[in-house]
Amino acid sequence: TTRKDNLRILVVDDNELIRNVTDMLLKHLGYETELAKNGSEAVALYKKAMKADQPFDAVILDLVMPGGIGGEEVSRKIFQENPVAKIIVSSGDSHDPIMEEYKEYGFQGAISKPYQAKELQELLNKVLF
Repeated sequence: TTRKDNLRILVVDDNELIRNVTDMLLKHLGYETELAKNGSEAVALYKKAMKADQPFDAVILDLVMPGGIGGEEVSRKIFQENPVAKIIVSSGDSHDPIMEEYKEYGFQGAISKPYQAKELQELLNKVLF
């Protein structure tokens, strides 16, 4: 098994249920988590973590968040803070062009909702290690 104590994941999703389920999954898998309900909150948390010298090891970012800034803009702002940020894009619409061509947009991975613990774990292992 891979060592994941103290690996920090920022979960960004406008859906409270998905946020909470993802939070539980990640904690069960041994990660520390912070949750953001929208893009502005996500960017603020990311900047705060960078300033505190405790950057997130990865971000799971919902692509479509109605109202406010969407996933693509959030990722641009995060990459401005940290050009080597590891961002996994997540969406309920697996046919979204960004989901299919996620690398073209600078993302390290893509996961379709609803996702399973095993799928999430494998993707995080691939992205983080």
